[in-house]
Amino acid sequence: MVDALLVSHQEYLRHLKADTRVVEAFFWWCDGKGIPCVRYEVEPDCLDMLAADDLISKDDPYVRMHFSVATAGRFFTKAGLVAVVKFFLDHLWDITLSPWEVSAGVLPFSSARQLMENVFAIYRAPEMTTTDEEGPGLPCRETIH
Repeated sequence: MVDALLVSHQEYLRHLKADTRVVEAFFWWCDGKGIPCVRYEVEPDCLDMLAADDLISKDDPYVRMHFSVATAGRFFTKAGLVAVVKFFLDHLWDITLSPWEVSAGVLPFSSARQLMENVFAIYRAPEMTTTDEEGPGLPCRETIH
């Protein structure tokens, strides 16, 4: 199951974990365009639990969302990461953050797409990101779990 779609001027990839070559190609494509790489990884355990006749759930599987900004040349600042955390804590509890990528889940695909619009809004705010030349401005380069 692989979807590559354009939604509200936002390209994204919906994929299974096993689709590693497709994910790698998508990262190269995002890097070439200089845009954030947005992808939704379908959770196989949740997919296996769906009933065979449950068409609605198959169209809206549970996913983990990934928002990688390394391909766009702008990174989250401390203020940007704090804003993302404050937003996500109202909706999720499983969050992984770094200046280069935000991952969160597990939630229905339709909900993840709606939440990603807010992450994009935070990312677009000038004070929430910094350019590649400036660096992320964080004391360490570790991912926060």
